[in-house]
Amino acid sequence: MNGHWIHPNGYKLKWLRNEFWPSKSWPSIYRKAIREFRINEEHPLTYMAQDGCLLQPDRHMAETDLGTIPPPLRGLFPHDEFERSYILHDSGYRYGGLFLAYGLEQPFIFCKMSRAFIDEVLRESIIADGGTRARARTIWLAVRIGGKGFFDE
Repeated sequence: MNGHWIHPNGYKLKWLRNEFWPSKSWPSIYRKAIREFRINEEHPLTYMAQDGCLLQPDRHMAETDLGTIPPPLRGLFPHDEFERSYILHDSGYRYGGLFLAYGLEQPFIFCKMSRAFIDEVLRESIIADGGTRARARTIWLAVRIGGKGFFDE
């Protein structure tokens, strides 16, 4: 059984700012849009993983770049394709964990999690978002290679 989203529209995005990163590998300045996400308090964005645990991003204001995608690959991986997955992943990376419960009637408690676990949740949730296994694996691999320095900032 695959994981699935509960309250898949339980969030709002708002553009905050652009960040410019000098990049040695691209001839021009690398720009990404930073968005604020707010979780709906009544029906929060929730992902049920394959093992049955429920995961939520932080409910306080947080930021996401909806996937740091290098300029040549942006046409292949549009930012809005897996918004929910990126929000959950970015929250996990920012705080070094996610809110977890084993049932909707149980309280969600923040749990520290490994980078590998949060990356696996990204891969699994992309499939739940309608992505193919190959596409999810490609994004997972890119995050494993490029995300090390951004975990638990």
